[in-house]
Order: sequence, then C-alpha cells, then structure tokens
Amino acid sequence: MIVVVIVAFVLLIGGVLGLAFLYGADDPKKPKAALPSGGRPGTLTPSAYDPPAYSPPPVPSDTPADSPSDVPDSPSDEPSTAATVFDPQPGQCVKNTGTASRPRLYISTCAKGHYKILNRIDGTTNIKRCDKTDYTYAVWFTDPKYVLCLREV
Repeated sequence: MIVVVIVAFVLLIGGVLGLAFLYGADDPKKPKAALPSGGRPGTLTPSAYDPPAYSPPPVPSDTPADSPSDVPDSPSDEPSTAATVFDPQPGQCVKNTGTASRPRLYISTCAKGHYKILNRIDGTTNIKRCDKTDYTYAVWFTDPKYVLCLREV
C-alpha cells in the first residue's frame, strides 16, 4: 500500500512539473523572447514610425484688396468658373468654346458665330425632339436632363 502512495505522489509531482514546463514557468537561465509592442511579429513599434508633420494651409482673408492693382484691367473672354449656374432659356444666345462633339456652352451675346436657343426640352436627352424646329445644332445634358435646339447666328 505504501508503494501505491509513493507512486501516486511521484506521478502527481511529475505532472505538476510537466505542466509548469509546458505552460512556461519562469526559468532564470532562459531569457524570454519579447514581441514588438504592436503585438504581432513584424509590426512596427510606435517609436519606429514618426508621422510626417502637417500644417494646414493658410486661411484666406475676407478683407477686400486695398490697392486698385488687384482689379483686372479688362474682363476675360471666357466666363469665370465661379459664375452662376448654367440655366439656358429659349431666346438667349450661347457661345461654344469646346468642340461640336464635346461642347462647352456659355451664355453670351447674340454675335456672329454664336448660337441662339430656339427651344429647351426638359426631361430628355433625345436630340431628335428638335426635329420640329429650324435648328442647326442640338446639345443634350444629363444633370438635369434637357436638350437645347440651337441655330447659328
């Protein structure tokens, strides 16, 4: 009976020591390997990455210019990109600064080489709807949808 108790005690002590070894009990002779602070091998630690410095652009001033030299001498030929929304109506004239297949229309005076708007048909991009007019050129837009029936001045 004493033999059984001794064998059980030895097995119990051996099992505890085996578990301690498997689950990493501290061994003063063997240093532990450390992971970077990112938690996974191969990741950068915060000290290894310094983000670039960012400085926001200067805020424009709302004060008007003091000198008249800031005002242009004459208006440019093409309208400003900050112009009002392009909303052509029948009877107005437009100037095409693009090409026939890729037009860039601007409201203009009815001068030679410009186009007079004969009709505006909302809700469609079908230029065949201009067939009822005496047009020479038709342009369609998608946002909002409409067709302009034009005649060269």
